[in-house]
Amino acid sequence: MLDKRNVKKMNPSKKYNRSLHAHISLGSTSDDRFMPQGYVEAFAKMPKLVLSEKLDGQNNCFSKEGLFARSHACASILPWDKPMRERWELIKRDLGDYEIFGENMYGIHSIAYSKLESYFYVFAVRVKDVWLSWEASTQKSGLLGGYNPFTSEPSSEGFVVRNADEFKTNDGILRVAENEFNNLFKVVRQGHVQTDEHWTKNWQPAKLENYYKYGWYGYEHLSRQ
Repeated sequence: MLDKRNVKKMNPSKKYNRSLHAHISLGSTSDDRFMPQGYVEAFAKMPKLVLSEKLDGQNNCFSKEGLFARSHACASILPWDKPMRERWELIKRDLGDYEIFGENMYGIHSIAYSKLESYFYVFAVRVKDVWLSWEASTQKSGLLGGYNPFTSEPSSEGFVVRNADEFKTNDGILRVAENEFNNLFKVVRQGHVQTDEHWTKNWQPAKLENYYKYGWYGYEHLSRQ
């Protein structure tokens, strides 16, 4: 659900750009796009790369304009955004030109995690049209205990490879569309999606190992698992 009361005539905040699949990615869908020819050689020339686990949550953005999901047309008020909206209220006046993108892990999707320390994991920070270096974010890849909530078997959605240095959304090193990254790509496991469009009716909140470490006070009492 989108809060149309918060629609602004001119919202300068732009949604997260499209990340393309590597050609070995088996978890693509019919509307996904793949990296262009020559991407392996281009990435091999970058001084430093970062590989991080692709988490199964919701993309959220904290900006001075509001809290957004994938669309930045208006602020998001989905039920599983509740802890994100509360955190945004605390920091909104300090954001300035910084837009903080991360994975909202409050609502369980196809993969659950037994070792979550937070409901929000930052994976990118943008200042105007520049994506800051990996030093702007931290993430414990592969250490969150991902598992299939239906079978309890270990599981992962895939991973993301990006240039460790700062970069512009599209700096011309590869021929991609204007809204697509050319310093980042993803590899997704085949068949990782186990839920359908009706998951939102019976969604469950995730549990944290320690609700107090990053200030998610009170949410230990809201778990319905």
